[in-house]
Amino acid sequence: KSIKPLKNHEQQYDSNTFVNIDGLLIRKPSSLAIEIQISQKQLGTLKILSAGARAYDQFDRYTKKVRAFDMSDFYKSWAGGSYFEFFRKDLEEAAEFVLIDSRTGITELGGVCTHHFPDLVILMSAGNDQNIQGALWMAEILSKSHLTKMRDGRKLNILPVAARVEIAAEKEK
Repeated sequence: KSIKPLKNHEQQYDSNTFVNIDGLLIRKPSSLAIEIQISQKQLGTLKILSAGARAYDQFDRYTKKVRAFDMSDFYKSWAGGSYFEFFRKDLEEAAEFVLIDSRTGITELGGVCTHHFPDLVILMSAGNDQNIQGALWMAEILSKSHLTKMRDGRKLNILPVAARVEIAAEKEK
């Protein structure tokens, strides 16, 4: 662990937990990941970074904060794009593989998980017309050239996967 003083301050910080950006201490998201105990240590380690405190006594407070969060203001007034890039790079440095479970990507937060963070988006789709059309729509959005430009040239790979395959119905799709 390297400990460095902040600019114009006597305080020190743990560089595994915080990064000093021009005197501003920012917590590394990876420092909040919790290691999950697995029986076969030789397989490596597994850590989980939860989306937030959602335990029974905290759920109402959590949902209110999520609903009240203004993503547009975060991007415009608080350098949200830069923060999410910092977030992405921190996770990339902290792990060999990072898996993000996200909904469809239609919401602002889902869009960050499908547009900004990944190298690969796995589109899970049930074998019915509505799900297939939705997956196709998402694949088209994620394939647009302006997205590659927004990602500083990082290519976004897309992998469609059949999920909830019904054996008795619509198996041909």
